Amino acid sequence: MTCCHALRLQSSGDACDRPRPRRVVGRAPYRAAQGTFTERGAFILAKLEAHHAAKLKDVLADVYREAIPDPADMTKFEWEVILRFLGACPDEIKDVQLRMGVWR
Repeated sequence: MTCCHALRLQSSGDACDRPRPRRVVGRAPYRAAQGTFTERGAFILAKLEAHHAAKLKDVLADVYREAIPDPADMTKFEWEVILRFLGACPDEIKDVQLRMGVWR
């Protein structure tokens, strides 16, 4: 499994022992942190879809039988299930939960 390092754009002493890919020059910095929780969640889901489209579609279909809710309404547990299924390590899961304001 691969880590979701695309979400972790700032180094803060990675506890994951997997190598991090190099950042592409010219890519826009993480600006979603300045927006609403909906924008943050949409940014995170878009990043996950870019790297793991099929797996993300599968896990979202399993977690949400009817319709996918607004990312701002997703709970800590829902984010954890999605990210764990995609192979994220505990620190990456916590990082996303912090960005989404659901780490309690």
